[in-house]
Amino acid sequence: MSHTTLASLPATRRRRLPPGSPWPTVAWNTVRFARHTLSLLQELLERYGDLVTLPTVLGPWTLVFHPDGVRHVVQENHFNYRKGGISNQALRLTLGNGLLTNNGDSWLHQRRLIQPVFHRKQIVAIGQLIAESDLAWTEEAGINAGQSLDLFQEMSGLTLNIVCKALFGADMLAHKERVLQASPRSIIWKHKP
Repeated sequence: MSHTTLASLPATRRRRLPPGSPWPTVAWNTVRFARHTLSLLQELLERYGDLVTLPTVLGPWTLVFHPDGVRHVVQENHFNYRKGGISNQALRLTLGNGLLTNNGDSWLHQRRLIQPVFHRKQIVAIGQLIAESDLAWTEEAGINAGQSLDLFQEMSGLTLNIVCKALFGADMLAHKERVLQASPRSIIWKHKP
């Protein structure tokens, strides 16, 4: 029985991977990515640069950090890059065949359907909505210097208000306490350190 290794493949079939964590760290990389995503990504960027290989138990991931590289992959050459592997299959089982997991013409169709939401005018309007909601929250909360504040609960209420205004045109700021209390995770909303 023959065994094929990367070294035994012809040079034309080998895929050169960018620099990254050593392969024996596969399990550790996976755990760190799940638990400390941002610090791991920052470390990889600082250590290896804008294009990094992260070996995981789901296979190697290629991470692109620089905006020019992201534009090259996502916008200018998206048909040259396919989403695949075990991690994509697992996501597909969980999330379905949406923009995050889809490929090809079906992905392009879905992207074009959602594209108007991300038009510059829409983004500006959402930015204004966030600023107005923040100002209204600041006035409603009556925050004073040195005042103790449950930031998690306050930011949850503010986020709820922004999302409800953006999606439904409904101002929920006056009703945030009732909505958060009715949440199935009300124990989280009431948490005090």
